[in-house]
Amino acid sequence: MNSLGLWCFFCVKLLFQISCAENSDVSRWIQDDHIILIFLAVIACILSPFAIVFLFWYCSGFHSKDPERGRLINKNEENVAVILEKDDKEKEDMRKRIDFLEKCCCRDTIVLDADTAHPRLEVFEEGKSVRDSGTVRKVATDSTRFDSHTFILATEGFTSGKHYWEVNVGKKNNWELGVASESVGRKGTLTLCPKNGFWVIALVDGRDYWARTEPWTRLTVRKKPQKIGIFLDIANKQLSFYDVHSQIPMYTFTITDGDGRKGKLYPFFSTGITTARPDHEPLRLCPKEE
Repeated sequence: MNSLGLWCFFCVKLLFQISCAENSDVSRWIQDDHIILIFLAVIACILSPFAIVFLFWYCSGFHSKDPERGRLINKNEENVAVILEKDDKEKEDMRKRIDFLEKCCCRDTIVLDADTAHPRLEVFEEGKSVRDSGTVRKVATDSTRFDSHTFILATEGFTSGKHYWEVNVGKKNNWELGVASESVGRKGTLTLCPKNGFWVIALVDGRDYWARTEPWTRLTVRKKPQKIGIFLDIANKQLSFYDVHSQIPMYTFTITDGDGRKGKLYPFFSTGITTARPDHEPLRLCPKEE
């Protein structure tokens, strides 16, 4: 700012000396009709540094440095890059949605098997819904029944083909969904993991989503889903989970022969860990027309 002030002072002083010069031609020229021109010249001299500063700011504001190549990049190029990146993401999401819709064509009719249900579980709506009653009921002892965890299987298992079903989890804060091998244990403490014949994802305490791998894998979920789509492709040894509303995959297991797979693969359901506060809202199998 000091330099700018000196420049203005110098310009005014120079013009003043010119106006006071003894040269008669110049004096007459000043004293006649050119006072306005001299005034404008003074203003131009004063404003010229500001114009230079503005031009410097304007040019530098529309460019940024490329840290990798050390060159100036126009900000319009950056905006175009952001738009292209957004377009690529939208195309990828669209591809995932198309893939999801193709899987829906393999939709199965799933029915819950009350004979496998933990005594706290109540199966109703002709095997389409299950909830935690919070009370251990008197039920027939069966070798297929889970006795230590609130687990239940479907009546039908699969050995081949592609199969898809949807589960309405509503606003439940705890649930576990997936498939289980026909050979899994039914009595005592069980650990959900592929090695033990379970391929399952879960919601815990209404906020944490996990794939029951070893160790557990935390899942990134954009918005709490109310419907979970499950697609089993036995030939390709894959089990995929989808948020039905967004039609975006949540997680995919690879079911290898080295895991605990023996016999058929059954749709698996759980209302959450038994030590959690009972949540009476049911898990509901969605009909095909939904």
